[in-house]
Amino acid sequence: MLGPLTPLAHVGPDQWDTVVAVNVTANWRLIRSLDPLLRAAEAGRVVFVSSGAGHAAHLKPYLGAICGDQGRARRARPHLCGGNDEYFSRESHDRRSGPLRTKMRAAAMPGEDPMSLRTPEELAPKILALCAPEWTQTGMLYDFPTDRVLSFMPPI
Repeated sequence: MLGPLTPLAHVGPDQWDTVVAVNVTANWRLIRSLDPLLRAAEAGRVVFVSSGAGHAAHLKPYLGAICGDQGRARRARPHLCGGNDEYFSRESHDRRSGPLRTKMRAAAMPGEDPMSLRTPEELAPKILALCAPEWTQTGMLYDFPTDRVLSFMPPI
């Protein structure tokens, strides 16, 4: 969820709480709910999805509700799980899509030409590959814009 495009000091408490609930708390609830199924699966996989908006190099004015602490929280998920849990340290990946042609991106960057961006349909096969039992790399960052698997850089 993007949240309001405004200086951080102008984001209302209810707006902030909603963005945190969707972008951070919902992910925590999902991890808690799926944990027993993932442990029981022969080849369970977790792929954490991030737009990259919270990465320090991509911080932009008026994106305070989605960036900053929330961006760091989202990026830390695989390693927070992995640091506390053997399953997640073996089978989790983070995936950074880079800019994609989505409604959220259009709202965040209204002057950008959407036809210059890759589509979610181009990303989908890459996510499926990360979920395949044949995929053996774990605890890494798959960077869609460069189509490379990178070492994870911890949140700053």
